[in-house]
Amino acid sequence: MPLKVTRAKNEDMERFLKRFKRVCNREGILKDIKQHAFYEKPCDKRRRKERERKRNIRRALLRKARRNRKRR
Repeated sequence: MPLKVTRAKNEDMERFLKRFKRVCNREGILKDIKQHAFYEKPCDKRRRKERERKRNIRRALLRKARRNRKRR
């Protein structure tokens, strides 16, 4: 999916670059480039994916616990 960030008429260049970087981070472009910079063995790829999956589950549980604490 192409990424499109347009600059407003009176927008400062530094502010525009900051906004562009933020959009790139949200889309995960930099992360993807860093991952593909070097070859990753299939077994290492599986391990990394498994670690990411576990981390995401842990984060979701923590978020859910925090929400439940705030409701009380």
